[in-house]
Amino acid sequence: MRTERTALKTGRTALVVGLALLLGACGPAPAQSPSPDPDPAPTTTIPEPVDTITTVPPTPTTTVPSPTTVPPTQNDAIEVTVYLLGGPDADPGVYDCSAVTPVTRLVEPPLLLTGAIEALLAGPTDEELSAGYYSWFSSEIGWAVESVTVSDGVARIDFSADSPLINNASTSCGSMSFLAQLDSTATQFPTVERAVYSFGGDVDAFYEWLQRSAPEM
Repeated sequence: MRTERTALKTGRTALVVGLALLLGACGPAPAQSPSPDPDPAPTTTIPEPVDTITTVPPTPTTTVPSPTTVPPTQNDAIEVTVYLLGGPDADPGVYDCSAVTPVTRLVEPPLLLTGAIEALLAGPTDEELSAGYYSWFSSEIGWAVESVTVSDGVARIDFSADSPLINNASTSCGSMSFLAQLDSTATQFPTVERAVYSFGGDVDAFYEWLQRSAPEM
């Protein structure tokens, strides 16, 4: 039994000695290799610049319409005065045969005197009648201007030969009132100092109807 233990001990010793010799013959143990480097930092690939073309939408064009001819309107007309009778300020208890009241009208140039007389012949408007104006003239009477001329301050105004005679205009007060409307309307213009009237070119016929003497020409 002792012999077996001795032999076992001797065998272990021999094994240790053998390993020591073996290690000595092989040299020192190799050094531990360094740990590998950590993962390298990722690299960013920058793409090469590419020329870009920006498409600009075309600028819209505005088509300017060609000028058109605008017919004359009342903005081209000139304001003139027409003289009526009565009016909102007239005193109904006092009648002046020569009293007239101005109202305005628009007429187209250049025949301002002709336009003013024609506006007088048309009479008051509906609004003016409601406001108390009245006149010897109206569109229903049917008077028409044949011609108007001005020379040396005298306006010669000729009415058509078949102009209907107006009742009561030939009385004393009536003819004064009648002529006051005509004269005031005609002499508003600086080139007219007085007016002479006629029927179809006949001055005497006009004034005989009014029972007045014809003025000197």
